[in-house]
Amino acid sequence: MDFSLIERDLRNAVSSAIGKSYPISWPNVSFTIPSGPFYRFSIQYGSNEVIAISSLKEQRATGIVTIQVFSESGVGTAKSDEMIYSISDKLDNKSFDYVRTRTVKKKIIGDCGNHYQVNLLIPFISDQQGD
Repeated sequence: MDFSLIERDLRNAVSSAIGKSYPISWPNVSFTIPSGPFYRFSIQYGSNEVIAISSLKEQRATGIVTIQVFSESGVGTAKSDEMIYSISDKLDNKSFDYVRTRTVKKKIIGDCGNHYQVNLLIPFISDQQGD
């Protein structure tokens, strides 16, 4: 299983969905938290299993992409809703080169310092052949 293909596919999909509208905090990349809206991206892997055996076994990796959406606190939910809906349609039940996403789930966290936080949880599957 080549996890770098999964990560590249998911990063590209998220970058394309978000565009240049707001900054994105990527894992292990220096980032200064802005006072305004921003996104934070992470991948949590679940299972990795063999799903078919032939000359090249087929493996399946599963996991969840988390996109944390941060908007200004104390001004209502319109901005966070706009940020969520502008990207969720582009990532909900989509197929990319190495990854298929499933239904986007929304989890409201609420006030978090100077920001209002909502998490998007996006389950994914990646099937790859290898030895």
